[in-house]
Amino acid sequence: MAGVSHALFSDDAARLIYQYTKGIPRQVNNLCTAALLAGFLEQRKIIEESTVKQALLELQDETAN
Repeated sequence: MAGVSHALFSDDAARLIYQYTKGIPRQVNNLCTAALLAGFLEQRKIIEESTVKQALLELQDETAN
């Protein structure tokens, strides 16, 4: 939240993160980091559910290889 005064993740994105990670801190951190990176590349101010889905696909591709 460094220097940000608004929510970084939409409510739908936060729900998807919790649904996928079941609240496990390491998995939350990994998924949020991937989503934030994807959002930065897309120049998003708020991470939406679609960006989290994209990050999920990228993480699943990494673990498959």
